[in-house]
Amino acid sequence: MKKWKSGILGCMVCLLFFSTPFQAIAAEISSSDATSGSASAITLNEVGKSNVRLDLNKKQSHRRNVGKYNNIVNHMNQSKQVYASTADDNSDPNGASYLPFNEATGDAIDTEGGSRWYGVVADETCRITTLMVASDPSSDFDLYIYKLDEATGTLDNIGYSCQEAGNDEKVDLIVNEGVYYIQVNAYTGTGTFGLVSYQSINYISREINDTIGTATAISKSCTLTDAIDSPLDMDIYKFSITTEASRKSFTLANPENCNYALYIVTSDNSIYSINSGVTYSLGNGDYYLIVTTSDGTYSNAAPYTVAVTNQDSVLGGTDLLSYNGYLVQQVGANYYINGKLIDFSFSYKYDISAGADYLHASMTLSTKANTSVKNFADEQSLGISFIKYTSTFNGSARDVALFIPIQNVSYTYYRTASASLAPTYVFDSRSVAEAYLIVDVNTGKVIDLFSPNWYYESSASHHSHGIGAVYATSIAQ
Repeated sequence: MKKWKSGILGCMVCLLFFSTPFQAIAAEISSSDATSGSASAITLNEVGKSNVRLDLNKKQSHRRNVGKYNNIVNHMNQSKQVYASTADDNSDPNGASYLPFNEATGDAIDTEGGSRWYGVVADETCRITTLMVASDPSSDFDLYIYKLDEATGTLDNIGYSCQEAGNDEKVDLIVNEGVYYIQVNAYTGTGTFGLVSYQSINYISREINDTIGTATAISKSCTLTDAIDSPLDMDIYKFSITTEASRKSFTLANPENCNYALYIVTSDNSIYSINSGVTYSLGNGDYYLIVTTSDGTYSNAAPYTVAVTNQDSVLGGTDLLSYNGYLVQQVGANYYINGKLIDFSFSYKYDISAGADYLHASMTLSTKANTSVKNFADEQSLGISFIKYTSTFNGSARDVALFIPIQNVSYTYYRTASASLAPTYVFDSRSVAEAYLIVDVNTGKVIDLFSPNWYYESSASHHSHGIGAVYATSIAQ
């Protein structure tokens, strides 16, 4: 088995991990001081035009006529490990060095036109991402990938990257089980280089979607589940807006110990950072959503999710608050969530009988002509808020619900039961100065009364409720 040249290994490993295209864009964005999500900021944060280092529209500048390599003998032993046979070094495919996946290494080419060869072994269908970085920006090194035809002993070229000098070379492939050869060729110049090949087996059904041309088309509202399988990976999704404008939010959930970021590329090739859960107003056109690592962390086993939510809205409505893809608006005395009118009324009825036993109960909240949402003047009281709601009554618990305080309503509660189902009679009817509603964020319907509510106020009901969390919103109340 060939060994790596130890003298340059350390410096080339550093070179690989400090010059990837994704660290370049992360540095750009961190220096832009982008802060979206203020009361009126539903615009995107521009961080610069896309460039070749982002690899969004990869262009090849040249390519050698590599053809086939014939009569490759002694290329494998019985354990499918590539090893040197006839060559003194790995300048020939017969002397290819075995390259473990996910391990960076370094080498050198001291003759213009010369090559270095490596081999990797795929035990099953997988994605292979190979990156080569030349240390001298004036040297133009190219990258080629070959599949070994084990029946004929020949190498077939299946991928290449031949950009101009000064650019990293990267090849992404979905491959089947087999032996694959990597060639680093000095098109012009000489010098050292770094090389790494990442393998991913999981979450590759949408791959390869790392460029604008290979982006995965998505619908206007969906949940994406995929993995960032290497520090080089970018998942790019395309969506189109055909109406005059659309409100969208993009909510990212990272796997444990990973830090990913979201970006949008517009039709004019501008790149913007976007904040998870914030609502953005987008005009007509094509857009590309990018998910990538922000600091080099990744997991090819644990997926991320991105919830893409299309927010319906009311024309001319005033935006009050937004969270996780939900937008609350006001038009006069009416309130809307994602374009659905919120109905403040609520009624609950329960009837059961078994033999001589029976229970009849009802609870109603009715609006009046002067019913309105209560505006709190101090910060001690909770106004309209997105909350996590816990309750043992009426199946109304929600991870995300809307809390709304209203004033000037009528409340009625009635309960009657047989002697064995105490109490036998309860009646409560009154005007209420303040009531607190729990609203379903998807329908705009009231699903529970936080207060007044006999079931929580009476010790006889054995029910409880509470607010588990108040979520931070992106639009000031």
